[in-house]
Amino acid sequence: QEEETLPVTNNGQSNIPSDARLAMDKANAQSADDALAADLTGDAEVAETEIEAIDKEALSVPTMADNKSEEAVLHFNGEDGLSWPVIGNVIMDYSMDERIYFATLNEYKYYSAVAISAEEGAPVSAAAVGRVTKTGINEEIGQYVVMDLGDGYEATYGQLTELTVEQGDRVSKGQIIGYVAAPTKYYSIEGTNVYFKLEQNGTSVDPVGYFK
Repeated sequence: QEEETLPVTNNGQSNIPSDARLAMDKANAQSADDALAADLTGDAEVAETEIEAIDKEALSVPTMADNKSEEAVLHFNGEDGLSWPVIGNVIMDYSMDERIYFATLNEYKYYSAVAISAEEGAPVSAAAVGRVTKTGINEEIGQYVVMDLGDGYEATYGQLTELTVEQGDRVSKGQIIGYVAAPTKYYSIEGTNVYFKLEQNGTSVDPVGYFK
């Protein structure tokens, strides 16, 4: 394709009107901006792919506990029981057979955990030996810790602050894992408490019968 030549005047300058020249300059600049934006988008997509790969690699890396032998294998026997994570009264009972009243929400709901009253700032201890599999923040139960107890059992502690454990940690029974936080807006009437949920093979069970 032959290159288009532009008419010139005797002094060597283009004979294109100034308005047309400005339009051409803007078009060229826009093309350059579009090309840069496309490059940045491509870089971002590559970066996201790399992050996903790093996350998958992190998930596949065994922990120190996984590398140990039988002594690191977790076992939970219901007869051994659980220790109370805090000393206090159960202010909301486990109830999956019938709905119970939530004062803050002013409605009846099923409840797959227990709420144990406690003073804000009180230490919260592990109810059993376990390994931290997840920590995070939830709008309803606030900052939480999930632990694998072994043999299909899993415990979730909620309404916490100032966590002292992180994902991958092996925790001893009675070890402090955090402190009682101010209640979330879902528990403003019930008051400060520790949310405790026990599951067996993915199904919630009433933890009160396990407390010793």
